[in-house]
Amino acid sequence: MIYRQSTILAKYSSFDEVRPDVLAAATERGILVHRAIAARLLGLYCPPLPEECRGYLVSFEKFEPMIKRIIAVEKTFIDEKLGISGTIDLLAEIAGTTGISAIDWKTPTLAYTVWAAQMAIYRLLSKADTCGTLQLQADGGTPKIIWHHGDAYALQAFLYALQAHKYFIGGND
Repeated sequence: MIYRQSTILAKYSSFDEVRPDVLAAATERGILVHRAIAARLLGLYCPPLPEECRGYLVSFEKFEPMIKRIIAVEKTFIDEKLGISGTIDLLAEIAGTTGISAIDWKTPTLAYTVWAAQMAIYRLLSKADTCGTLQLQADGGTPKIIWHHGDAYALQAFLYALQAHKYFIGGND
């Protein structure tokens, strides 16, 4: 069985304090922003975004000149041996880095610990040299890139979480 990385990490991202309607709106906003950026990078048409999403796209546009060569956009990678998959937002050569970078767009205002584990598994899946989360700004401001360099501990934590999931929930497959 192949598990999505998001399924494994969902247990460790608590949104219990967030009202369901607020969480649903944030989820929808994230989906729309991801689609718009992917369409932009692929040269495809994207319908106009709702007002509350436009700033994130403007924020992305400030990062876009750093992309030197696109390798993949919204590509799913699978490791059948580990039984894990993940969809990487961008695999590209990025100015100021060496080799290939896996980048994940983020719309929350706060960084989360699970991002390091997510990027560690993305690095393993894609064989990227570097990984980063790009925190887009709602007001269209300059996005913040968080490079995940020391990902050995984060990868180990993810793999333990995956093993626990397989054992307790997945029927030990």
